[in-house]
Amino acid sequence: MRNTSNMQIQICNNLPDPALFIDPRTCLVTNVNSAYVKKFRASRKDVIGKKCYEVIHRRTARCNGGSQPCIISKVLRVKKIVSEDHIHYGRNNKPCEVKVTASLLRGVPGGDTVFVIIRPTYFSAGAGAAERDNKKYISELKNLVFKDHLTGVYNNYYFLDRLRSEVSRSKRYGFPLSLAKIDIDYFASINETYGRKAGDRLLVGFASFLKHLLRESDVLSRCGGEEFSIIMTHTDKIGAALAANRMISRLNEQTFKTEGAAIKLKVSIGVVSLSADPSCDDPDKLLSAVDKALERAKGSGGN
Repeated sequence: MRNTSNMQIQICNNLPDPALFIDPRTCLVTNVNSAYVKKFRASRKDVIGKKCYEVIHRRTARCNGGSQPCIISKVLRVKKIVSEDHIHYGRNNKPCEVKVTASLLRGVPGGDTVFVIIRPTYFSAGAGAAERDNKKYISELKNLVFKDHLTGVYNNYYFLDRLRSEVSRSKRYGFPLSLAKIDIDYFASINETYGRKAGDRLLVGFASFLKHLLRESDVLSRCGGEEFSIIMTHTDKIGAALAANRMISRLNEQTFKTEGAAIKLKVSIGVVSLSADPSCDDPDKLLSAVDKALERAKGSGGN
């Protein structure tokens, strides 16, 4: 059975309403937050490893559509956040009308996971408050789905989706568009010397450093490990190269403190721009080109 990350559980434990992680392939509950345990007076052992329809609906067979719609199937089909009314059964088998909001979490170790929030549909403050509350939860769920849980910048899932949208918009209106990919040089040796926790703190500090250098229109994402990507809208190749050189120049002046040590980071950056050239005229070709540019930057000695 797969497990969700500790970081995801920490985030979900801050939510006031019950939430579950479900493996969409097996329908097994892989984890629950503290609010679920408190609300339904169930230990994690009572829930984790059981089928979601056994836990939520007290049924022995999975939802089959019609009067028994499966929100997990719908999330997998539409690939966006889904919110529906359901009947949930608590520990005493008493039915309760709830609003179920679910989304697909990609990039979870072991495979995709469906994240489900369960909320009562009644609100003492009235319908207006209910609508505002629902929008708040949708916003929180989007942050959980689209943000990197360590650094707070966008994750690779959001980056790939946004890149396709920006390429389409750029080609439609004729705006310049550039893409930068950044890799911290010799980051593995930093983890080996100072430990992984120190490395994580450096990544958080580095992401913050980049955010302060970029424009509001730039899209910063962590694409895995020590690699970050930036979508630069309305920016041609010359502007992107100048921005990359400015990052390196500012980084040479920056010191990051962790584990009692002052560490200077060096990075390699690959930069490409969308063009009419067939070799760089769509998202996949841009990604391939920026990977090659980054390889050349690192191959020339880094920094």
